Amino acid sequence: MLVRILFSIVALAAAGPAAAQSQIGKSTSISVEVSGAVGGSSRSLRTGDGVFENERITTDARGIGQFEFLDATRLAVGPGSSVTLDRFVYDRNRKAGKVAIELGRGAFRFISGQSPSAAYQISTTAAAIGVRGTTFDLYVADNGALCVATLSGTVRVCPRGRDCRNLGATGQYLVVTPDRSYWRLDRWDGALLGTTFAVAMPFLADQARLAPAFRANEAAVARYRANAP
Repeated sequence: MLVRILFSIVALAAAGPAAAQSQIGKSTSISVEVSGAVGGSSRSLRTGDGVFENERITTDARGIGQFEFLDATRLAVGPGSSVTLDRFVYDRNRKAGKVAIELGRGAFRFISGQSPSAAYQISTTAAAIGVRGTTFDLYVADNGALCVATLSGTVRVCPRGRDCRNLGATGQYLVVTPDRSYWRLDRWDGALLGTTFAVAMPFLADQARLAPAFRANEAAVARYRANAP
């Protein structure tokens, strides 16, 4: 009995601060190196691991993390990226009253789940982003510039101190530069973001890297690829 109690104490200590947080979902696929950090304690994530409120997810230069939350919201995190799972509040039916995610830098695919559109609060250093039944890819540059590509539904982008803009047209990009200027583009323009299509939009360039549940309509993806360099 004493051995069993000691084992439990050691297990809880190894779990660290994550054990005190609310589990909000799990990793459905981990490729190469993806880490999670809560309260100063970090760990390497594996497929099937739980993820927690206030956890910061980081991928290495080749890592891809795919996560599904309790309300069936899905988030894919591309190589060289970071995101903080700020706040997730669910009811007994696993619908969220609030889903707050802060995208630090890098490439992402977001697929909204069963919760009301108003529950989602996605933010970057430059803008707040609202969703309406939406699948979209997004890139956040190191200087805070961002690019959004909508695959279904509508994305509402609200830069700090500027009017909001809606993007619902598949095949177009909405770019916000560090000075909060808007650009709506029909073709990829890497000069605005200082990077290539493949780096900024890896899941549009090759969505076979994602599990089937994280893939968008292939015809919508093909419209972006057709106008990429």
